[in-house]
Amino acid sequence: RFAPDSVTRISDLQTIPVLTKEDIQNHKEEMKAQNISPSQLMIDRTGGSSGKPLHYYRDRQRMDYLRAAAMRHYRWAGYQVGDKLAVIWGNRHDFSRKQELKWQIRNRLLDRKLILDSSSISEQGMFKFAEDLRRFKPNAILAYANSCALFASFLLEKDIRDIHVRSVITSAEMLHDGER
Repeated sequence: RFAPDSVTRISDLQTIPVLTKEDIQNHKEEMKAQNISPSQLMIDRTGGSSGKPLHYYRDRQRMDYLRAAAMRHYRWAGYQVGDKLAVIWGNRHDFSRKQELKWQIRNRLLDRKLILDSSSISEQGMFKFAEDLRRFKPNAILAYANSCALFASFLLEKDIRDIHVRSVITSAEMLHDGER
């Protein structure tokens, strides 16, 4: 029963009800935009780094805007479409299709990604990823900030210094000064 027109002073902002993750999870269907065709809605989710992934809807146009903005930012970092990209990512949903033939063909010809699933990262997995990076020779690394910091620390600890990329792009979490 909140009326946006009732906010006329800064102090009125306190009357805005707090929306929690639980509210969204419990009322996801009720929170769908009424002015968007259901065929245009896509389920999306957070990575679950805070304990449990949050599922919600976005429309296709918004997803396109997000992809375009991400591409623009990647280009600012020196990554161009078609460059080889190493990915250290923890949201399995984002790469759940990688066993499909269509995904593999697209990846080989266009996306050119090497993926390390950081949701189940291990020392053995990081050694293998370092070996794969040497062979793959990516132009950039895209990574969850904490996973990237963990991998960088691993490389320093094991004195692995022969992996070179043009840029490292972090996402999903805060990259702290000590990790930078």
